[in-house]
Amino acid sequence: MLFNYPCLRPRVQCVKFHPNSLYLATGSSDWTWRLWDVQKGVPMRVFIGHQGAISSLAMSPDGRYLASAGLYHPSFRESKSTDTSLLGEDLAICLWDLGSGKRIKKMTGHTASVYSMSFSNESSLLVSGGADWTVRCWDVKGAGGLVNRGTVRENGVVNGIEDGKDHEESSFET
Repeated sequence: MLFNYPCLRPRVQCVKFHPNSLYLATGSSDWTWRLWDVQKGVPMRVFIGHQGAISSLAMSPDGRYLASAGLYHPSFRESKSTDTSLLGEDLAICLWDLGSGKRIKKMTGHTASVYSMSFSNESSLLVSGGADWTVRCWDVKGAGGLVNRGTVRENGVVNGIEDGKDHEESSFET
């Protein structure tokens, strides 16, 4: 084991390395994500801006941006449980500038949890997929709007996008 970060609480939902491998991002059940210094094993920043647990992270290949997606659970409002760590009503994808630490875009359109995201090689597009049976392509360098949307016809949930491609065989409607 190279390192062991003391982050058992809150629960870590997802992790992504920065392209330079000096930093690690972790998405948590406390509705935040953290940027860690890999060598020191300490969080450098805590990012706040979601209304649910973080379900997915994507780091841009140029190292300037991170996209985070919040978990959506339809029974959030009706829940009487005091453990809301996995509940939330966040369907947003947030784009963060890692240099300034500020959220620069909030993209909405998914109707269920986003489970996977990936940037294009030039860091200008972001692809997201999840439990609403859609794969969406977002313009992150421009206005942040939706560029294209595809619907998965079989199996439903998209839970694995890597390098901008869905590695499961799927058919799409556009």
